[in-house]
Amino acid sequence: MDDNLSRSAGSALPTLWSSVSPTQTELYGTNHLYAADTFIEMSPPSDEPAFLANMAKALYRTMTAADPEAIWFMQGWIFYNNRKFWREPQAKAFLDAVPNDRMVLLDLFCDENPVWKETKAFHGKPWIWCILQNFGNVVQLHGRLPRVNQDLFAARSDPACGTLEGIGVIQEGLGYNPVAFDFMLEMTWRGQPADLDEWIQHYAHRRYGRRITEAEQAWKLLMESAYTGAARRGSLTWKRPSLQENMEPSKNQDKLVHAWKLLLDCSDELADVDTYQYDLTHITRENLSILTIPHYQKVIRAYEGKDRPIFTKAVKEFKEILLDLDTLLAAQEEFLLGKWLEDAKRWGTNEEEKRLYEWNARNVITLWGGAESRLHDYARKEWSGLLKDFYLYRWNLFFDRLGQALDGEKPLDEEAFQKEIQRWEEQWTHQTTMYPTRSRGDTVDLSRRFFQKYNQKQ
Repeated sequence: MDDNLSRSAGSALPTLWSSVSPTQTELYGTNHLYAADTFIEMSPPSDEPAFLANMAKALYRTMTAADPEAIWFMQGWIFYNNRKFWREPQAKAFLDAVPNDRMVLLDLFCDENPVWKETKAFHGKPWIWCILQNFGNVVQLHGRLPRVNQDLFAARSDPACGTLEGIGVIQEGLGYNPVAFDFMLEMTWRGQPADLDEWIQHYAHRRYGRRITEAEQAWKLLMESAYTGAARRGSLTWKRPSLQENMEPSKNQDKLVHAWKLLLDCSDELADVDTYQYDLTHITRENLSILTIPHYQKVIRAYEGKDRPIFTKAVKEFKEILLDLDTLLAAQEEFLLGKWLEDAKRWGTNEEEKRLYEWNARNVITLWGGAESRLHDYARKEWSGLLKDFYLYRWNLFFDRLGQALDGEKPLDEEAFQKEIQRWEEQWTHQTTMYPTRSRGDTVDLSRRFFQKYNQKQ
């Protein structure tokens, strides 16, 4: 049965490839490299090694039928995401079915979870050491520069690395941590690890076009905090509200606050530099976002302790942080919801298409599917407009329901609340409210005001 299935796939697919490839090649040419990612985040119908080998052979034949010089590029994600299925016999059978010089594996997540060591360097296949720096292009400061600096060169010198042929970046977004990509791509030209303290000094110089001690010190602190650890889950701003949240504040909060202050100290010299305005907005946003965690905890303690006055005060403080964040981010175009929505709508040639594209743009950053989507908030964004009209609305509804439960001396019905939230989220994706597409406000003044407001002891 398995052999028949693989043979039927192998006999049908070459016809498909042959029918489309000549036109594609005529229009675009070819470098003979073809991506085919099999069974990404799903399991094949059989774990029999013979079946998997035949499946790989069938897939490879579809490529060579259209291009005899075809080389198959494939993500190694399956060996990380579905380890329980892809044990050594299964992985070996699948990979060995294709000639070594006709397949290249991308080890996507080497900055967190490399799989080349678990697959005997992909059983002899050429492979590429990659970082997957950002899932969903979420808005947060994070990266693992020290680990990249160490592990990449350790892999290159490891006798067990097999046929390691290059490095790469496999990102779901480039927008919010340019330092990580700058560093990774520079590694292409290096034969040994960088001196990180020296590198980050030069980065600050390149970033702003001049040498400023405070800027270099700020980036050194960022290297020691946001760009040392794994991606954190972010703040609570974007979280679908729940009583069950147990997120802890960042252990690097002091360094992040100090870096914020040092960047503010550069404002006399850098206020008109676009990269500085962006970075100052980003680090201010990061610090304010983290503050939502202890304020949420105050709300929950007051609710559980049935202390109505403290509950009301804590709710007010939490909501004020989100409003301040929205005001801050409105001053920088990279953090505007309106720009995202209008960019989507302008592709439409009529009103129906524009509505469809706007719905898609709203859906992908919120539900990523239907009302009960398990991927809700996967591509979350701390953007002006989204904070005020989506995330804050959810929190307001949550706090209202908590207050009603507190006043009625009965526990919150969380299941009913979650369904209520889901219905509202789905409705929001169909709205057509317009948001500003141009920045408004002074980044430096706003950052300084919020620093003084939230760090009075500094």
